[in-house]
Amino acid sequence: MATVRITEKLIDSVIRNVRLKFNPAIDAAKKSLDTTGWADRIYDTVYGAYLPQINALPPGFISARDGIDIRFYKEGRSILSDSWKLKFTTPKPLPDAMPDNPYAEFTETWRNYEYKIKDWTPWPDLWEAIETRAAKILQVQDDEQTMKDSVRKLLRSHSTLAPCLKKWPALWDLLDDEFKDRHKEVVERKGKDKDSAPEYDLDFDRMTAMVAKAKLRGV
Repeated sequence: MATVRITEKLIDSVIRNVRLKFNPAIDAAKKSLDTTGWADRIYDTVYGAYLPQINALPPGFISARDGIDIRFYKEGRSILSDSWKLKFTTPKPLPDAMPDNPYAEFTETWRNYEYKIKDWTPWPDLWEAIETRAAKILQVQDDEQTMKDSVRKLLRSHSTLAPCLKKWPALWDLLDDEFKDRHKEVVERKGKDKDSAPEYDLDFDRMTAMVAKAKLRGV
């Protein structure tokens, strides 16, 4: 084994690899929301009182669109980083103005107009689905942060890599090839490792399980 010093470069690379391990699980959580039929329900509620007049207009009088851009808000809080395109079952005439209503309004972005939902009362099941999705994302993000904090603590408890690997062998999978190669290419000096051996309050079994769970979530 080589004597590889613990540097900020090594720590940063491991933290980056932790993030990469968890990215598929976060992406899977973000894609877990089935929005089929949502656009139709929101459209019917917001424009319902005006649909007889809208539908009585000649075809093409109001441009038909295949969906709406929407950002999910509640009490001024957005839990999505981007707007979503919700698809209609079939294209619907969509006026450029929205009637006054307690549930939704247009909000302008640099790209287009989005629907801002002010009150989810008409669609409690939709909001429950959004909250469930958000909880999945937050759980993975919390696990990722716990893993980053634990790995930092482990690495900063030693001055060289070898004792870290001895304590938590799964760390090997989070190392860049550069550090793996350096660790393997030099034979360690004979004698005892003079690096400190601090007491740990880290749960290495849990750390290993968290990485495995993140991988399964991302499948």
